Amino acid sequence: MEMEHSSQIVEVMKAFLGSLRFSPPGGRWAFHAGSKYFGGGGFGLELYVDLNSRSIAALKLLRSVCGCKLDGTVDQAIEVLQDYFIEKINYLGGGNLIFEAVSNRESTVLDRVSEEMVVNFSAGFSNYLDNKFNECLYLIPMTGLSCVDEINEPSCVWWSWNKDLGLLADKFNFLRSEIASGQFPPLRRGFRITPLFKDDSWLGCFATHDSHGEAMLRRIAGALFLGLELKNSLLISGAKQPEGLFVLKQGSYSFSSVPSPLPHLIAPVEVTSATVDFVRKAMIAAASDNRLAVALECCGAAWKQSERDRFMQLCVAFDALFGVNGRVNQSIKEGVKNNAKGIVESEERCRLLLRMRNDLLHGEAFALAQCSDYLAYHERFGVRPSRDQISMLRACVWNLAITPT
Repeated sequence: MEMEHSSQIVEVMKAFLGSLRFSPPGGRWAFHAGSKYFGGGGFGLELYVDLNSRSIAALKLLRSVCGCKLDGTVDQAIEVLQDYFIEKINYLGGGNLIFEAVSNRESTVLDRVSEEMVVNFSAGFSNYLDNKFNECLYLIPMTGLSCVDEINEPSCVWWSWNKDLGLLADKFNFLRSEIASGQFPPLRRGFRITPLFKDDSWLGCFATHDSHGEAMLRRIAGALFLGLELKNSLLISGAKQPEGLFVLKQGSYSFSSVPSPLPHLIAPVEVTSATVDFVRKAMIAAASDNRLAVALECCGAAWKQSERDRFMQLCVAFDALFGVNGRVNQSIKEGVKNNAKGIVESEERCRLLLRMRNDLLHGEAFALAQCSDYLAYHERFGVRPSRDQISMLRACVWNLAITPT
């Protein structure tokens, strides 16, 4: 397996090096590389980049074993490949590439290096990524939702409002005296301070990229949405959670004013141990189940939306869990039948929910209550379809979270 992974990276590097020419055509790329001493030394090199070939190399990287260490964007993959090339250029001959550029103008870098050079150049790439992207803590407050039992997982932390965040100082090489507990942001010299109280808590995760961290926070929101009792989770006020995302990094921090993925509940909610257990197990399972991870993100994105938009978003969550190309409706009904434990006639309920989804999607109804099957559903099962949809989704997520893979 390790050899297979190594060969993947070698192929990525061959594609990248093949995109670098010593003369036009291509986009001009000039940089300074090589060893530098007291501000001097090294050498300058000018290359011309086949942009399409470089993009292909970036896509190969994102699909390789190392792709999970990046944020999933082509731009970042290109930036990483270029930075690595500059830092490790000595493995490819270093300053000798200048002479190759003069005497082999029509060649690519790949044409002028040996197979052994490429293999050696590729060997340290995985470790390079590990050192370049250090794990950070992404943290947001949740007002009106207390923590009755801490969760301490890489994919999810749920801490009490007065958690001693100074304990993070050693982990992140940060001054303990600068971290303040019981407020957001948790900095003694912070701005726009929001005090936290006994009915509040901290939610967060550990990740190496902002995109990963923000996605996991949406998953946590989705797990909370499903884990809380419906009588609580759907009582949303017009108020907003404190805006901002606090990120604790190695020796530094960042604070960005982004909207919270969490809604503001009308009143503080008494959280049960069952809710904590649901969130913990759902997030642990989602760490190794991409379908479940996407479904929870859809649930998190749906929480603050109107009934109609939330219904549509949760239909996407069912698709994320069970959808199969070419037979989406049937595969979703089968998935619900097999996983919605304890819900009678789950397949028939799912069939009617999908028909209502089609009415909304195809413009046959604007509001959920206008769908042709809405009244029949309510009369047959004695519950609003929008609420029943959430209960079914919760049952499916719970069964997937506790079922060994």
